[in-house]
Amino acid sequence: MKKDCLLIVAWVGATACGVSATGPGTTVLENARLRMVFEKETSPVLRALVPKPAGTNVVSADGSPLFALQFATTNGQPLTVDSRQAARGTAEVRPDGDGQRMRLTFEGFTSAEGVRVVLDGRLDADAPFVRWAIAVDNPGRLPLRTVRFPYVKAAPTLGDPGDDVLIGPAFPGVLIENPAKNWPETRLLSWEFPGNQSVQFCAYQDRATGVYLASMDTEGYGRSLTVEKQKGALLLYQEYRLPEEAAAKWSGPYETALGGAAGAWQDTADIYKQWAVRQSWCAKTLAQRTDIPDYWKAGPCIHTCEVRTYDTNRLCSGSYYPLLADHLRSLRERIGGPVVPMLPGWENHRRWTGGEYFPIFDEERAKPVLAQLNGEGFRPFVFLSGLYYTFKNEGRDGGDVPGWEQYADSLVIASETGKPKIQVLNEMTPGQGDVWRRHSYVFCPAAPGTRAFFRSVVDRLHALGIDIVQMDQTVSGAGVACASAEHGHLPGPGLYQSQAFRALLADMRQYGKSLSPSFMLAHEELHEELIPYLDAFHTREHRERWWYRSVPGARGIPLFTYLYHEYAIAYGGEGPHAGSAKSPTIVREMAVNLVTGKTPAVSVWSYQTAMAKAHPDQIRMLRNHQGLLATEARQHLILGRMLHPLEFAAETVTLKIGKSPAPFLERAVLTSSWQSPDGDVGHCFVNITDRPQRASLSLDARGAATWPTADIDLIRADPAARSPLTRGAKLPHAYTLELAPLEAAFIVLRPTGR
Repeated sequence: MKKDCLLIVAWVGATACGVSATGPGTTVLENARLRMVFEKETSPVLRALVPKPAGTNVVSADGSPLFALQFATTNGQPLTVDSRQAARGTAEVRPDGDGQRMRLTFEGFTSAEGVRVVLDGRLDADAPFVRWAIAVDNPGRLPLRTVRFPYVKAAPTLGDPGDDVLIGPAFPGVLIENPAKNWPETRLLSWEFPGNQSVQFCAYQDRATGVYLASMDTEGYGRSLTVEKQKGALLLYQEYRLPEEAAAKWSGPYETALGGAAGAWQDTADIYKQWAVRQSWCAKTLAQRTDIPDYWKAGPCIHTCEVRTYDTNRLCSGSYYPLLADHLRSLRERIGGPVVPMLPGWENHRRWTGGEYFPIFDEERAKPVLAQLNGEGFRPFVFLSGLYYTFKNEGRDGGDVPGWEQYADSLVIASETGKPKIQVLNEMTPGQGDVWRRHSYVFCPAAPGTRAFFRSVVDRLHALGIDIVQMDQTVSGAGVACASAEHGHLPGPGLYQSQAFRALLADMRQYGKSLSPSFMLAHEELHEELIPYLDAFHTREHRERWWYRSVPGARGIPLFTYLYHEYAIAYGGEGPHAGSAKSPTIVREMAVNLVTGKTPAVSVWSYQTAMAKAHPDQIRMLRNHQGLLATEARQHLILGRMLHPLEFAAETVTLKIGKSPAPFLERAVLTSSWQSPDGDVGHCFVNITDRPQRASLSLDARGAATWPTADIDLIRADPAARSPLTRGAKLPHAYTLELAPLEAAFIVLRPTGR
């Protein structure tokens, strides 16, 4: 056999295990759910990826490379080498129990002399994907910077492009509809860790077929998932980030997955969840965790209300502390449930000024007010400005901020300068022409002095009566890469960024709880690895056409909630902004927080009088939320597992969201389905319109239980009232739900007689 051809080796018995050849130079890896065809060129090429039972190949007509290597060059432009550039390759496949194993090799790269790549795959008997590992021999120590694997060049459309979607792990989750239509001819979108990647999979699919791509990293390495639209194809790849010092041998530190996807986005999330719930961050459910305070599990409304007032030029003009208690009492009475005030502007200097937090703003008047709030059950809550130590505020209420020098040994060092890294955050309001910039240094989470600093912050907050703290502005879920050789880590990017950050959170939380069992630590935005180290997450499930959901064709999906709701509490961010005008958009935002199982939230920021003037529709939706949480629906909406939602016909409403002129289409009745810790099944419904709505339902247990019959109750939210619908009903059970304008309801199913 010639040296430059593909060697195919099939062991005896391979055909019996579902591995078959379709012709010379072709190998098929196959089970009951997936078929992958590798074809001879000079080295293996992925010719087909076929999820079953659809039988539709999702790979581009000209086949797909299997990986791409990126090397640094002297001109600053990376050199990319993909698997098709290998002059030689082999493919070997053999049975492995009820499944198969495959090995692919590639060598003879003209532009990467001496490099050899080995891919090892395992397809279990009933798995929808192949688990892959990659190793690179690099005897010349060429400057290899990134490895893109798995890598698949998919067809530009999957049949009718109208139902094609991309599923993305952008914090709470994003669904990008019809990328063939909504994206330009070339477009690239990456979800990175550290960064906005909250979970480790993405997919490109329609109801019948598609591609599933996932990392399986349990440690927190630098990585990304990318979708890239090119002319005639859609690329999907997972990227490993390598150390700057090249090694003669490198192996991927975690496995990856490449396989098929189809159905609703929840069907694909189910594939990932089977792996995810076996990881350390899912060791205990919320119902099993006694370390999270009961008051938080009750689902209080998080109310963002600044303690500073401002004049017409947006300069600080005074303190809101004297009016705060009355403000909160009024809100609690109007919405009918507990309130936790989040207090922006509490810091010594301007809002979000990190580092020199104390003495807090207007401390002498603040102390008795904070004590009063605690005495009345309001539990004050503040954000820390993450790992930042601000040394200068520019613009409004600006000036130099002292004190950073005493922490110089704990700051991130920039590789370019050998000095503390400077981060400039521009918080100017677009279009207003004002200046509000922060110039900050950054704590390295691995530095010994960092823990001491944050313990001191927790100490002083506790002394003031503040025991709910959020690590804000660390949305990446890790620390910043640091070039110091004095912090106990190798200089440059590395695993320490995530591991040291998790250790810092664990230390803050343990220390805070040693001071008070009521202490809580929250984090801005979602990361699966952080679940055991926190009491709560701050997320913006309700936001659309914004930040991580701003790409063309994007709309939100509760992906993180679907995967992890029974393991992690998330509150509704800084909340929809209360206002006096009638706003279907704000009502929808509040309803989204309810139906996706967030704790309620509403904000006024520094427009404190807006809460008293809030439109009755907004108060009604907050009362809906609190009303349901006062019933057994809380077991589902706070502690339960999200299930596939019921499907039923509903009116479509048109909303104006963001700056886009395109209408945002939403269902008039939002819905979700749940399973409580004790096994009951619940269905939530919220009418977001000011018109009565009717839903013709086929009630069942959503596959979470196999009861032949069920007792069914209906809970109305405001005022909270429960009534039996039927007893011993055979499932599925037909029922027509009538909802008044802006009404919320919850239907509970339990086994007959329990």
